Amino acid sequence: MMTPRCNAGISHQRGFSVVELLVSIAVFSLLMAMILPAVQRTRERARNITCKSHLSQLGKAIHAFHASKNRFPSSLSWHAGEFDGYVDNTESPNNEWPPLFACPSDNIPATDRNFYTSYWKNMGNQTNVTDLGFVNTKSSQSIQDGLSNSACMSERLNPILIDNIFNVTGDIRTEYYYVSKRWPDVSYHQQFADDCRAATRVAKSVFITFGPVYTHVIPPNGRSCYNKGSYKDETVVAPLPMIITTPSSNHTGGVNLLMCDGAVRWVANSISQDVWMAIGSVAGGETENDF
Repeated sequence: MMTPRCNAGISHQRGFSVVELLVSIAVFSLLMAMILPAVQRTRERARNITCKSHLSQLGKAIHAFHASKNRFPSSLSWHAGEFDGYVDNTESPNNEWPPLFACPSDNIPATDRNFYTSYWKNMGNQTNVTDLGFVNTKSSQSIQDGLSNSACMSERLNPILIDNIFNVTGDIRTEYYYVSKRWPDVSYHQQFADDCRAATRVAKSVFITFGPVYTHVIPPNGRSCYNKGSYKDETVVAPLPMIITTPSSNHTGGVNLLMCDGAVRWVANSISQDVWMAIGSVAGGETENDF
C-alpha cells in the first residue's frame, strides 16, 4: 500500500479580500488628506520666503540706484529697464520683467509678463494731492516721515494681461469696481473707500496707461475701484484722479511690504485702515506706525 505524499506545489497563502482592499485604500486616502495640506503649506512658506527675498533684493537695488544717481527710480510709469545694472536682467529680453519681479505665488509666471509685475510701487493714500507716496519722491530727503515709516512697494496679483487690458476674473483682488459719486475736495479717501466696499458694478475691462502703482486706502486683499464720472461700454480708462488699487497676494492672510529703508514687513489683511493709510504717505507727519 502506497503512502500519499503532500503536494508541495499547492500554496495555502490567502490573498486580499475586497473589504481589505477598500480599507487599505481608505487608510491611504486618509493619510494623503493629512499629508498634502502640510506639503502645500510648506511649499507656500517657501514661496513666501522667495517673495520676501525678491522684495529685499529690489530694496537693495533701489538704494544702490539712489547712491549712484542721488534719486530714486520712481515715477508713475516705470519698467524693468530702470533697474539695468542693479538687478540681474539676463533673463529678460526686450525689456520684459526679469524673474526677480515675479512672486512665485502669483497667478502669472514671469515669462508671461511684458508690462506688469508682482511688485507695485506706493502711490500714496489720496489725502493730499501733492503726497503721492513713493512714486512722487525724488530722493530720500523727500521722505519726511522717515524711511522706516513709509511704504515703497507691495504685492499685487494680476489677471492675464492682453494688450495692456485686464480681463474680468471673478476675483475681487484683481478686478476694479465702479464708484459713481465724486467729491470736490482731495480728502475723499474714507468716502471713496466706503463706497468702494459697497460697489457692485465690475468693469468688464480696465485699460491701464500708467505703470504698476497701488494706493494705501483699503487694506490688503480688499477691493479696487475707479471713478470716471461717466461710463461707456462698461470700460474704465486710466489714469484717473480717483482710484483705489489695493495690494493683494496668494499668501495666507496678507501681503509682503517693502519699506523705504529696505526692510520687508508682513502686513495682515486685518491692519487698521488708519495705520495702512499712514504708512502710505511720505510726508503726512506720521512717524510711528506699529503694525
